Amino acid sequence: MRKALIAAVLLAASAGLSPAAAEAAPPPITTASLKTTQPATTCVRGAARPLINGTTPVLHAFVPAPAGGNPISVSVDFRITDLADNSVVFSAQSYTKVQGVWYEPQINPTLLDGKTYSWQARVFDGTEYSAWSATCEFSIDTVKPNSPVVTITPAGGVYKVGQRITLHFGANGSTDVAKYSYHLMGKPPVDVKPCPGTATIKLTTVGPDSITAASYDKAGNESFDDTIVDFTVLS
Repeated sequence: MRKALIAAVLLAASAGLSPAAAEAAPPPITTASLKTTQPATTCVRGAARPLINGTTPVLHAFVPAPAGGNPISVSVDFRITDLADNSVVFSAQSYTKVQGVWYEPQINPTLLDGKTYSWQARVFDGTEYSAWSATCEFSIDTVKPNSPVVTITPAGGVYKVGQRITLHFGANGSTDVAKYSYHLMGKPPVDVKPCPGTATIKLTTVGPDSITAASYDKAGNESFDDTIVDFTVLS
């Protein structure tokens, strides 16, 4: 052991480094350097944690190059913990790359709907591990909201060109609708907040037309079916 330590000190000295620098672990990854894609989220913990509408998020960690230059090749370890029981449900390592780039696991996790997870990362320089980063959190929600209820006032289904009508959107039993989106035939989509859940429009095109609407929940899930309401516009 003593001979190995002396050899490490001599090697450090020949490289112009102090023994402490030669044995130092790489610095830990900051939470500002952690994100997911598919879908994209930043690092958040607590009640504001994001909802993810997929079970195979891609984790990313950025490892900066040293301020003084001379980047080295490192890899990054990732792990995911189930917050319900603090069990580690996923661990994987990235490919080895030169510092100054984003790293991601060689394989992606497969997680469960309805669960809340935390994840973190650490650097491995081939000899030493950094400390684990602070944790980031997300919840999985893949359940689609119900198709919205759409009504028009005034009722009747036949209107005059230039007339204004009001669209009313309802959640149809879903409890986490974040927005509605609708469009008229050949027109771009328009988003409507659930409160008040109404939109007033002016009819400008003569002939048959329709409102096509969908609900989106807080995770970004779109209702499985659109709701379509047909009407006619007279000159």
